[in-house]
Amino acid sequence: MTAEFMPVTTPGDCTLVALQEADERAWDHLIGTLDGNFKHSFAWSRWSEKRSGPPAYFTIEKAGQPVAAGWYLVSSPALSGRRIKQALFETLPCFDRQRISASEVFAEVMSLARREKWIAFSFGNSSPEYLTGAEACDVTEKISFRIDLSGSLKQIFSKFRDTHRKRIRRAEKGPLKFRILTDGQALAYAGALEELFQYTFERHVSRGKERERPAATSIGDGIRDLVLTGQAILFVALDGEEPVCFNLASSFPGKAQGMFLASSARGYELNASYLVMVRMIEYFRDRGYPYLDIGEVPRSAENEDDPDHGLYQYKTGYAADTALLCSGTVILRPGVNRVVTRLARGKTAIAHLLRLASGTLKNPSVR
Repeated sequence: MTAEFMPVTTPGDCTLVALQEADERAWDHLIGTLDGNFKHSFAWSRWSEKRSGPPAYFTIEKAGQPVAAGWYLVSSPALSGRRIKQALFETLPCFDRQRISASEVFAEVMSLARREKWIAFSFGNSSPEYLTGAEACDVTEKISFRIDLSGSLKQIFSKFRDTHRKRIRRAEKGPLKFRILTDGQALAYAGALEELFQYTFERHVSRGKERERPAATSIGDGIRDLVLTGQAILFVALDGEEPVCFNLASSFPGKAQGMFLASSARGYELNASYLVMVRMIEYFRDRGYPYLDIGEVPRSAENEDDPDHGLYQYKTGYAADTALLCSGTVILRPGVNRVVTRLARGKTAIAHLLRLASGTLKNPSVR
């Protein structure tokens, strides 16, 4: 969908300050005081650097004090040449809601985009309240799910859908073992977890859902950077000694959020993802976290014909509270963007055909 937003003016009130580099501890302390997303953490930015290049850090200041902070990645679209640039914000900056509004933050990002002459900038899961800039914005709406961890475990589980409770009981009675890893032990599973992640990705693609193929950087890099810095916990279900399901969850200051859930065919058979979810709920509730975010699905997944409908049903079965988030792209130079978009689509189509020809991707039209 395309949404039109009213312009916002902030004459001289804010100053965006570009940082040459971010000090890890100082950066995490700063964003820990702001209302934002765990993806602003230093370790997450470094993982993104391995996939897409060095991040650019910045703060937004009022009266000389930082009231917002974020980072983004700059890239050149495929086949477009290095002079044409676009930016990606994993999610829009975190900020102090008492001192700056979401619309002011968005306006500062828009000003930065114009100064840098980007053809476009994209942003990840952000609240719709950000989107009050003067430009038209292509928006993808997502439903975010959050499990309330207040009350006893019995009260939490009683809210689950009956089918979910049955699958949980089956998983607990089955052969599965479970481990929670918060240190270097996680690295021993990196290769196996990468296979689970790729299997789950291909399972979605084969069901007809168009997705961008994961970057070359393995999930093991994320495990190393996030688990070893204490910003994530790895929850693993094993059949014997073989990992069949995992969820990597962020534990950035006071917040708990499931990040990557993946399972093998054996994991699906044993209902392993249900066991992993229960253990995550127990873990974070016992440590005083008020809620657990379990990710998002496209809003279209409410429709049972959508390939993501099964994922939607899986998340709603945990009686999670829902909120609307948006991912979007602001187009600043429409003519140039149209040209490079066509080039990129052509390259993607060719790559897709080559994968079909090589047999590494199943053709969803063939039953």
